[in-house]
Amino acid sequence: MCFLLTYRHGHDIVKANVSRLIPVMSESAMRSDVIKRGLERAPHRALLRAMGLSPRELEQPFVGVVNSFSEVIPGHKHLQTISQAVKEGVYSAGGTPFEVNTIAVCDGIAMNHPGMRYSLPSRELIADSVEILAQAHAFDALVFIASCDKIVPGMLLAAVRLNIPSIFCAIVAVVSPLTKGYVITISHIGRLGSPLWSVVTDVPALAPCPLEESPPPEPPVGDAEPNLAVPPEPPIISSVNISYKLGK
Repeated sequence: MCFLLTYRHGHDIVKANVSRLIPVMSESAMRSDVIKRGLERAPHRALLRAMGLSPRELEQPFVGVVNSFSEVIPGHKHLQTISQAVKEGVYSAGGTPFEVNTIAVCDGIAMNHPGMRYSLPSRELIADSVEILAQAHAFDALVFIASCDKIVPGMLLAAVRLNIPSIFCAIVAVVSPLTKGYVITISHIGRLGSPLWSVVTDVPALAPCPLEESPPPEPPVGDAEPNLAVPPEPPIISSVNISYKLGK
């Protein structure tokens, strides 16, 4: 089972959807029973209690929260906020969350230098690391908090291999305080006919996008057609030209 969420769904909706995992697991025996039930598992329970888990939390389904948060990737800036909402959703539904992490490579930063050779292999490392964590700790379910090119497919590979209940939180871009209320996506970098610094200094040229949800457009009056005109975009320049200009 897989649900697809985005950060724009909001904190409460993320919690509500994550809580749907618990009824699925309550229908059958839990995978985590192999590390927490029986006299022979007393050492395992001792280690879990050492982390502060209560007897009640030991009885609940164990949910791994796989967070790809990294301070080197712009799209990961807010993933810790997402993970907090996920863990609250698991708790509210009667589960016990455990946050774990994977490596993460920013494709944009890794390009055009020897680091680009490491981006694709990171996908396999992510898939392997998630599988190892889930099997070694016998998680009953997983919630994936993913963003960036190789991280999402790496986590999907792990979910297919494990075949246990999973939720994916697909993350969208955050609004930087430098944008002055404008949303700037990665595609704008290729559409500006000037060096990269103009992405933040020339923001009035972009369409404004307030942080709050905009009200729906007014319906057309009579036979008037709605105005769907979109301002023309500047010519696209390649990443090679951007790198060249920045080098100058």
